[in-house]
Amino acid sequence: MGIVASGEGEVRCIGGECLTFKVGGAETDRALAVLEDTVQPGYGPPPHIHLHENEMFYVVEGEFTFTLDDQTMAAAAGTAVTVPMGRLHTFRNVGPEPGRLLAIIWPAVAFEAFVEEVGTPRPGPPDIEKLLDAAARHGIEVSSSPPAGSS
Repeated sequence: MGIVASGEGEVRCIGGECLTFKVGGAETDRALAVLEDTVQPGYGPPPHIHLHENEMFYVVEGEFTFTLDDQTMAAAAGTAVTVPMGRLHTFRNVGPEPGRLLAIIWPAVAFEAFVEEVGTPRPGPPDIEKLLDAAARHGIEVSSSPPAGSS
């Protein structure tokens, strides 16, 4: 049994998003990873598709929008969003304060490798070229078009 207390876990930041690994693939025979995702106001990843993993997000605190394919919805605390592999999606913190998501990714292998490669210990502007190269090698297709419903 492993216990990761509040404020503990390996932190990897990509732009305005910091992921704290609470349970990694090493603890689950690579079956899944559980992360606490702290997202700065106005931030969210570009629209993208995961070719190797599914994702589930649970909004712990804050105000978000989630876009799945061409549908955008508001997501307040208590909302759960499931994103099957192969689906175009994104999210954005639309609130005035940092928001927190619980993210469950399964299987864990490709996503963990991507985050380890491009993440940094502290927030800061991402190296876009490095991010796009790593995404392509780890089965993440990044879209150049904005999601439906975004401004």
